Amino acid sequence: MRLLSGLVCLVLLFGPAAASAQESYFTLEGDHFFVHFPESAAKDAQEAARLAEELFDELADAASVAPAEMTHLLILDEGDEANGFATPLPLNRLGMGIRPPRGGSELFPPGESWLRTVIAHELTHIFQMDMKGGQAESIYRAFGKVPVLTSPNMLLPFWFLEGLAVYYETRLTQAGRGRSSIYDMYLRTAALQDEFYTIDEISSQYLMESWPGLQAAYIYGVSLVTYIAGIYGEEALWGLSRAFSETPLLGFGGVLEDCLGVTLGQLWGDWQAWLKEKMLSQGEAIVRQGLVDGEQITRRGFRVGRPAVSSQGQIAFFASGGDGIPGLWLKGDRERLLLKGMGSGVCWSPDGSMLALAKFNRHEGRLVTDLYTYDVRSGKTTRLTWGARADDPAWHGDKLAFISYAPGEGPAIVVMDLATKEQEVVFQGRRDHVFSGLDWSPTGAGLIAGVWTSEGGGILLIDLHGGSWHLLGDKGVCLSPTWSEDGILFSSDRDGVYNLYTLDPATGELWQLTNTLTGAFEAARSPSGQIIYRGYHVGGYDLYRLEPSPGRKAGSMPLRLAGQGKTFGPGEEAAELPAAPYNPWRWMMPPFWWPTVAAAPGGTQVGLSTAASDPLYRQHYALSWRVGFGDVPIGYSLQYVRSFGPEGSPTLGLALNDGYSSAEEDAPREREFRADLEIPLVVEPLLRESLLVGGRCLWEITDTATDRSSLFFGGLASSSLAGGRSWRLEQSVGLYGGKAVMDGDVIFGAGETSWVLDLPRGTDLALRIGGALADREDFFSLGGPEWGDMRDYSLRAYPEDFASGEKVLRASLEWRQLLWEIHRGIWDRVTLVLFAEAGAAWNGQEEPAWKRSLGVEVVVRQVWYNQFPSQWRVGLGRALDNEEDPWRVYLGTGFAF
Repeated sequence: MRLLSGLVCLVLLFGPAAASAQESYFTLEGDHFFVHFPESAAKDAQEAARLAEELFDELADAASVAPAEMTHLLILDEGDEANGFATPLPLNRLGMGIRPPRGGSELFPPGESWLRTVIAHELTHIFQMDMKGGQAESIYRAFGKVPVLTSPNMLLPFWFLEGLAVYYETRLTQAGRGRSSIYDMYLRTAALQDEFYTIDEISSQYLMESWPGLQAAYIYGVSLVTYIAGIYGEEALWGLSRAFSETPLLGFGGVLEDCLGVTLGQLWGDWQAWLKEKMLSQGEAIVRQGLVDGEQITRRGFRVGRPAVSSQGQIAFFASGGDGIPGLWLKGDRERLLLKGMGSGVCWSPDGSMLALAKFNRHEGRLVTDLYTYDVRSGKTTRLTWGARADDPAWHGDKLAFISYAPGEGPAIVVMDLATKEQEVVFQGRRDHVFSGLDWSPTGAGLIAGVWTSEGGGILLIDLHGGSWHLLGDKGVCLSPTWSEDGILFSSDRDGVYNLYTLDPATGELWQLTNTLTGAFEAARSPSGQIIYRGYHVGGYDLYRLEPSPGRKAGSMPLRLAGQGKTFGPGEEAAELPAAPYNPWRWMMPPFWWPTVAAAPGGTQVGLSTAASDPLYRQHYALSWRVGFGDVPIGYSLQYVRSFGPEGSPTLGLALNDGYSSAEEDAPREREFRADLEIPLVVEPLLRESLLVGGRCLWEITDTATDRSSLFFGGLASSSLAGGRSWRLEQSVGLYGGKAVMDGDVIFGAGETSWVLDLPRGTDLALRIGGALADREDFFSLGGPEWGDMRDYSLRAYPEDFASGEKVLRASLEWRQLLWEIHRGIWDRVTLVLFAEAGAAWNGQEEPAWKRSLGVEVVVRQVWYNQFPSQWRVGLGRALDNEEDPWRVYLGTGFAF
């Protein structure tokens, strides 16, 4: 108990820094949902509860079936990214971040309500994955909600799971990616260039090196599902889901053929032909109007952010994906990495010497964006805000304007005095609003921003001196407006394709500047009048340069609204449902009991197992209880994990086990207690450092005696990511030490560091160096292909326990080359590894006897049932210092490190 008390004290000592972001959670109870939410998201939770019940009824009508259990709806405020998730295990549980999507993302625009859109998507997952039929239904009735066995639709192809969810997020809202111009752009570009993923690549969660990666399941999936609904009727979608839940062993291809009379290959070919015809027609219509494209000036692909152009013509932009590291880049004669990390906007100081940027970082447990300045000459970074949740900074004189997101309140436009750091809200949006892009008027007397409301999009003009505002727009999307010599430059999909436009704010006249087959997004004017914009091609996004031109007349943009003050006016507030404090244990009763059999010396143990988690996924337990037959005693196992908050908070793990290590006749009965605690010290997007402490007590029980041993340890673990445009370097460091009680006390310490250099074309270089020492002879062992516990050091090509000592050193060097991206069925990829290793273990004043080896390994990655990955390797090693047994063939899992 002293060990457990010590760990609790550490939580109390170190926990508050990470846990300061924790809020009290509450629960609303409706007809079909428990809604769990933090206090800061109370307004969003009330709206979500109402929307969820509406959508439940609509989906029940569409599916002709509904989940029998209550669904847990989690309203989360843990960061500044729009996201959601759903799982049927161990409870029907869906969650969403309340932050709406940023302009220009695949999720934008959010329609009448971001909450409605994300709930429609995730609730569709629950309806589909909760379906039970055939043997799954029988297992459910007999044993409860056994993981996977009673939710077989979790094993459906990835494209069908996500395609159906995107289909209904579109059908049940005014938004949805099924009608997104961006998704249309992705498919049109793939079709016109005949660059399709295969049906296998969108079915399983392979490691994809190319754009758009796993997102392809969403993009292709919604189009495929829409095609199926159009040809066979919407009821066929739920018919396929129902049939698969009844006969999952038939596979989706077999179910498809039984239900629709078409093979998966035929469906794929028919859909491609239909899509190509549709997209060819779109492309021909665009070409007839005359193509107007810029010149591509970067060659990155994947994701590139909105460019900012200085008064000297230098271009700054955020980029991520591909072989390089995410970061802020500067393009002049060449590209240069300025800062690591992800961001949500960058701008230049008026003299071009400084940058202001919004960059992701951890603040009070949340992954949010804050403002920084960066001196281009000195490389000095200065933080301006803490927890501002800021986007799209705009600099004028000694003022910095930005968009700030406040949970429960909506976005606001804020102006900061850079000298005093004082901030003033100059315009406050409502919770259903999204602001996209921000810029000062040339005189500094006003600001402009793209706006999305539940009634549609527009451009907001704010007169800071007069205190008035005007909203221009015809309800179409208006992304990232910026002032230029021709008026207001912005991007819009008003004709179904994102193109660049200029607006004369005095007359409302519009001029179209680009006419592209793909898309043209956020733009900025250079001092020479050229337009630098974010454009799309089949490999992702890049920056393009467009020469000045007047464009062609494209209609007008009317005045929608006007007013005085700093808001559009109050929004509607619905009646509130009563809420109660969140109680995790209310929902942690065992959801299932599954038979368990364990071999033991002289007999067998038979029992039941279960596991459960609370809706917030902060507490988990797994329990197994076994009864022995013959002379075999009872056995049990209990594991408990407690997270004290969101990511970045301490995590405590406890375990108590009683059983046998093997069924051999002389195997002792082992009773073990474990306790582990991880306290994150630094949690940033590209850096994590944690304090690790824990211990183990083990009793080996035989007929004649009970031997007790224990182990107490503490350490530090760190992982970081560095890199450049086409390479990444992952580094991890671990240091630990402790005391083992094994026929006396043993003090030990150890450390290891590793580097993995990720290069283009599937090439990696990896290096690992580690060692340890103790005050007892032969405490550490060396040899064998696999890592054991903290006392065992592997050395491939040598047998296990080949050498031992109170000191040990080991170094490994690997060259890894991706040989084959298979992406078919369960097979993902094959990697070749060449390695060289050296190690030594010795006692006292002995001279270390180094053992060297060379070898080759083949590592195969598989994905089972579309979503369960595994890696195994087969190796051939040559021991250079073991002439009696120099060659060794071995099997292992994953990479050696």
